[in-house]
Amino acid sequence: MLFIRSLFSRTLRQARGLHEQALKILNHQRDILPEKNVAEVSASLDRLHVAIRTGGGKSVLETAMGDLEAAANKWLKPYPFVGIRDWIDTILVAGSLAIAFRTFFFQPMVIPTGSAQPTFNGITHVDFRDVPGWTMPSFPKRVFDYCIHGYSYHEVIARSAGTIDPYSFSRKPSVKLGPLQLFKKLQFRAGTDGQVYQSSAPDENAEIHLGLLEVIEGVGRSKQPRVFKPGDPIIRCRTQTGDHLFVNRIIYNYRKPARGDTIVFRSEHHPGLTPDTHYIKRLVGLGGERISIGNDRHISVNGRRLDTHDPGFEKIYAFDPAQPPRDSQYSGHLNGVVWAKYFGVPGPTDNFRGEGEFTIRPGHYMTFGDNTVNSYDSRAWGEGDFPQQMVIGRSGMVFWPFSARWGWSQK
Repeated sequence: MLFIRSLFSRTLRQARGLHEQALKILNHQRDILPEKNVAEVSASLDRLHVAIRTGGGKSVLETAMGDLEAAANKWLKPYPFVGIRDWIDTILVAGSLAIAFRTFFFQPMVIPTGSAQPTFNGITHVDFRDVPGWTMPSFPKRVFDYCIHGYSYHEVIARSAGTIDPYSFSRKPSVKLGPLQLFKKLQFRAGTDGQVYQSSAPDENAEIHLGLLEVIEGVGRSKQPRVFKPGDPIIRCRTQTGDHLFVNRIIYNYRKPARGDTIVFRSEHHPGLTPDTHYIKRLVGLGGERISIGNDRHISVNGRRLDTHDPGFEKIYAFDPAQPPRDSQYSGHLNGVVWAKYFGVPGPTDNFRGEGEFTIRPGHYMTFGDNTVNSYDSRAWGEGDFPQQMVIGRSGMVFWPFSARWGWSQK
C-alpha cells in the first residue's frame, strides 16, 4: 500500500527520500557523534517514519520533514563538497553494477575478423574507386550511417602519379595520452616522389579493408599494383564495423556446451592462438570424440557424418556441393585435400590434411569457424583441441550495428 500511495503523492515520495538520506548519514556518523546527537536525530527519524507509515496527510508529513531537517542540520556533522560526493557515489555504484553485469551475465564483445561470417560479421568494406560519380556523403549522413549501420567512409586523393609502396604501412595515433594511443591512422607512402598519406582505418587488416591490398581467396594476400594519376582516388571506400554482441555468461552455469553452439573462449597461451584475447567459433567436438573432415566437406564424429539435421549445422551444410567453397559463404568445412583441390595449397589444415581422424583429449573441445576458407581454427592450431575451462560463454545478442543480424544469437 505504501508503494501505491507513493505513486500518487509527491510529498510522500519526498518524505521517504529525506528519511532514507538522513538515516544513511546518521549511520555513517554514528560512531563519531555524541549520544545526545544520535538520540535527537533518531527521534526525528522515528516521527517521520510514523507519519509515513500511518498515512499522515500532507501537512503532517511536511511538519515531520521540517523537524527532521532542522535536527539533521543541528546535530549531524556537515559534509564538505556534498554535490561532488553524491556524484562520486553515483558513479561508483553504477560502475560496480556495470562490472558485475559484465562479469556474471552478459559481456560485450566485438568481432574484428571474418572467420565467423556470414553468421557474425567481422570488419567488411565496399570499394568505390571504380564507381563513376561517387562522392563523399555529407557530414550528417556520415554520422547517421555510423550510428545506425556502423559505416565509416574513407577517401585519399593522389597528389602525384605512381603506385603504393607496399612496405611503408604503419599505424600512427592521432592522440597520445601517456601510454594511451588513440584514434590510430594508417600511414603509407605512394607515388614516384614517395609522398606520405594517411587515413582513418579499422584496427584489423586496415590495408585490406581500405583497398590497398587484396586477399586471394583461400591462399593469402597479394600486393595490388594499382597505378594512379594526380587526382585519382588512392582510397575511396566504406568500411563497416564488426558485429558487437553480448556474450551469454549465464547459460553454461546450467548446462554444458553442446555441439553446434557458437562459443566464446579465452585464448590464454594456447599454442597457435593470439595470447590473451577472445575467440568465437562453432563447437564441433567434445572430449573423447574422434573428428574427421571428409572430402565432401562434412564433419564426421565417431564415424557419424553431420548434416543439415544436426542442430547448429543447418546452414553450414546447406551449400551446393557443385559450387566451389567461397569466402564469407557457408561452404561446409575443408580439409587439406579439398583445400589444395580448389586453391592449389593445403592451407591452414595441419591437423586435418586428409580424411584421417583427430581424437579430442578428455576435458577438451574442438572448434571450427563458419567461414571455412578464411578461418584459422582447430584445423591448424598447434594443439587442435583446448581445455574446456577456457570457455566463458555462448554468443548472445548482436546489439550493434543495426543489420539483418541484429537481435539474439543466430544459428
